Amino acid sequence: MQNTLLIPTLAAIALLAACGQGPAEKAGEAQDERVEAATGTDYTGDGPREEAGEARDANTNAVSTEDRADAQADATRTAGEVKADRMENQADAVRDKAEATADATEEKANR
Repeated sequence: MQNTLLIPTLAAIALLAACGQGPAEKAGEAQDERVEAATGTDYTGDGPREEAGEARDANTNAVSTEDRADAQADATRTAGEVKADRMENQADAVRDKAEATADATEEKANR
């Protein structure tokens, strides 16, 4: 259940991150506005610093998404290893019980 919700959640986070301006894009926009104000021109948006900030935010989001995916993959592997260890322990217990039963049967037959 938990794994089935993870992928849609990550997709929603990625979509939300893509919708708004990230911190670097906002900072770039503010710098572009100051430059335009200092030069006496009207800021029309999408200045070079804002675009550079947008690219920086996109790279940051991509890395963060990749890191989250890697962490989830590691968690899945760890959970699988734990489950495999439990199953091996159960198999060992069944083998031990079967061996004890066989020994008892053999002893009984030798009397």
